Amino acid sequence: MIGAGVTGLASARAIAECGQSVCVLERHPRPGMDTSTHNSGVIHAGMYYPAGTLKARLCVEGRRLLYEFCARQGVPHRKSGKLIVAHDEGERQQLEALKARGDANGVEGLEIVDREFIVEREPAVDAPVALWSPETGIVNAEELAKALLRSATDAGAIFLPGTKLVGADRQSDGMVLRTEREQIHARVVVNAAGLYADDVSRMLGGETFTIYPCRGEYVELAPSKRSIVNGLVYPLPHQHSLGVHIVKTMNDDVWLGPTACFQERKF
Repeated sequence: MIGAGVTGLASARAIAECGQSVCVLERHPRPGMDTSTHNSGVIHAGMYYPAGTLKARLCVEGRRLLYEFCARQGVPHRKSGKLIVAHDEGERQQLEALKARGDANGVEGLEIVDREFIVEREPAVDAPVALWSPETGIVNAEELAKALLRSATDAGAIFLPGTKLVGADRQSDGMVLRTEREQIHARVVVNAAGLYADDVSRMLGGETFTIYPCRGEYVELAPSKRSIVNGLVYPLPHQHSLGVHIVKTMNDDVWLGPTACFQERKF
């Protein structure tokens, strides 16, 4: 397994639980130090994606499984719910379309709500109408990564931190992976390198594709302003993003963001 983000660790855990030997290579000293922990930490309900798509199915199923995993492993999380707010009544139709998509995906409890409901949950939010998603939540992403690592190693997976893949050679019975200090023979290699998955794919002789890095920046409200929001407040989604939103984290910090700026380099 190349990469110890949440995808790599969850995959390693599942494979190890099937009785297969698994080795997880991670270039950083700890798991989840890239995109897995550099985000809003939101557990999405699944209303954004077209019905019938793999992403829609996995989001809904994954959300249910994630809540179960967090409860079982003691990962800090909260089913806080989310308001997707309209600026005016003219956006009601878009909210209704989003609700219909969520209903088709099997998202539970979606509801179009009025100003009274909005103010009751979020007194500082001024909106005439919103979509309420009670199944949306928040998780401490760093603690999630740690729990996934624990469960993967408990199942028998081997974790190699500070181990950067530098090359690979195909053989008839698998591949030989070269790191900066050793060689590892693997029958199957799973590319879970996240932002660097395109580089790893080329190194492995796999599919050629390019990841265009997009940087998101947040602002954190002063501690004295933390009471301005109780949970998650989103705008209607844009064509290429979910929009700048406001999040109360598991530490009760309040973040506003992210922006979306494409970068020429990944670092």
